Amino acid sequence: MRIGYVLNRFPRFSQTFVLNEILELERCGHRIDIFSLARPPDEPRQPELAQLQASVTYLPGLDQLAGLRLGVGFKDRPASLVTEGYDQPCGDPLFAGLSEADAVRLEVAAAVVASHVRRLGIGHLHAHFGTNQTKVALLAARMAGIRFSWTAHARDLYLTFADAATDREMRRRKIAEAAFVVAVSEYNRQILAAICPERTASIHRIYNGIDLAACRPGKPQAGRILAAGRLVEKKGFIHLVEACGRLRDRGLAFRCEIIGDGPERDRLQQRIEDLALQDIVVLAGYASQTDLFAAMRQAAVFVLPCIQAADGDRDGLPTVLLEAMAHGLPVISSPVTGVPEIISHQQTGLLTPCGDPNALAEAIYRCVHSAGFAEKFGLRGREKTIRQFDLHANVSALALCFGRYCKALSTPLEN
Repeated sequence: MRIGYVLNRFPRFSQTFVLNEILELERCGHRIDIFSLARPPDEPRQPELAQLQASVTYLPGLDQLAGLRLGVGFKDRPASLVTEGYDQPCGDPLFAGLSEADAVRLEVAAAVVASHVRRLGIGHLHAHFGTNQTKVALLAARMAGIRFSWTAHARDLYLTFADAATDREMRRRKIAEAAFVVAVSEYNRQILAAICPERTASIHRIYNGIDLAACRPGKPQAGRILAAGRLVEKKGFIHLVEACGRLRDRGLAFRCEIIGDGPERDRLQQRIEDLALQDIVVLAGYASQTDLFAAMRQAAVFVLPCIQAADGDRDGLPTVLLEAMAHGLPVISSPVTGVPEIISHQQTGLLTPCGDPNALAEAIYRCVHSAGFAEKFGLRGREKTIRQFDLHANVSALALCFGRYCKALSTPLEN
């Protein structure tokens, strides 16, 4: 099957789960074409990109529209005319919060995608995150006469972009028109079903999968605390730094490494210095998946103290927690959104209240101070990831949905 993926930026270092999904689909024999609304930021690249067979098309911005022609399937009309018949009224919630120029850009981007769909014989479009990329997939599917789907993650469900009523209607439209929608957690599935109850049967919970073959228990170093993720508010790393100050004051011997980068870096570094923790708390910056996994094999405990950010953003289902559990690590996090579906408190890890450094410090102390206490969580957590979060099994479930809903174009149009 030939599937088009519509993404906001590709590749993104913080969205390795998308790359892993595409690579697994390719291993299963599917042909993927990637359409990216923008070029990737200046950041490290995953080494796994070398395995990618998919073509990547970067869609035009407004500054590139002059003279653009879309060729086959649209009678070689200028791009500015391609959206004729697809114009959306100004009050359409699909374009809520967008300037007229940005709305035009999305329509033209959709026309470019539709042109590729017709020319290449792409049978289905899929988007990750229900924001602009899903709008483009929806419009392109209309134009090309195929169907589309999308995966809902976090901020695309939790944030307010225009106003609550408009956002809800915009999401309802995307759910209603999609062939199916993927929720990365049961928590998200219930939110989506509440927005569009009549489409509940087409909303499928499919967890992010991880490559279990790449995750294996190592030899943990006593007192080594590991955390990883983008340095943004919702990860709660500031509370981990505060907890480390309390652990130091209790006399615990440890070293904490926080892998990742982002806008909170300066704030975190300043707090580390304020608490005089420079010798035992390190902001390690970006790391490849290979290097992250090597760090996991040496860690004694993994911590991700998620919170709800001031703007309402929060994690959906943090893949890094699954990776840590697959390495046999005891994990500590917070009961945010889908996290309790990963961590059963006192069974496969520990959950502490959001934004509570005292409770977080106590949980870390218990895991570091008592290896036997932590080991049982690591064993049970790894068993759970094997049962529920295998990449091949979960991507196979996604591929079944593609097959069920795909409206293939039987004859690709050639240049």
